Amino acid sequence: MENIGNILKKSRKAQGKTLEEINEQTKISLEHLNLLEKNDYSFLPETYVKSFIKNYAITLGLDGDELVDSYAQKQEEKKRHSLEYEEVKIETRVSSSKQKAIEWALGLGTVVLLISLILVYFQFKSQTNAPPAEPLQNFLKKENALAELGMQEVSFSTEWSWRTIS
Repeated sequence: MENIGNILKKSRKAQGKTLEEINEQTKISLEHLNLLEKNDYSFLPETYVKSFIKNYAITLGLDGDELVDSYAQKQEEKKRHSLEYEEVKIETRVSSSKQKAIEWALGLGTVVLLISLILVYFQFKSQTNAPPAEPLQNFLKKENALAELGMQEVSFSTEWSWRTIS
């Protein structure tokens, strides 16, 4: 069905009437008549809009009840569409919240895993880190020094470290 504003405007023009004439007959302000013809119903509460549509339609010889029913039906569709849109927005917000929670959990899990790996690495390194063997030159210098004093150094290896007994 054609929109209400166009029906009213076409009928008014077909009858050769001006908005001022309709204003005089209905006592509806010119501003409100203009808004009705533009399908802008935000200017007044729904009850007044229905009354204005019916009054305007009857003045033009149209079925006012039919136009009011059409208006009510379109308003109901808008409300239903608005509610559906709000539901989609809420679902999106909920799924977005779930996604953020999952991202936080994955991030936290990654940090915990990295810290655990670092701790295991340092624990393993401290257990297998044997002191470095003395360079041969230092060993020979000690041998010579001990030999001059008439002493002897004995070195032996265990599984984890080097021990020197003098």
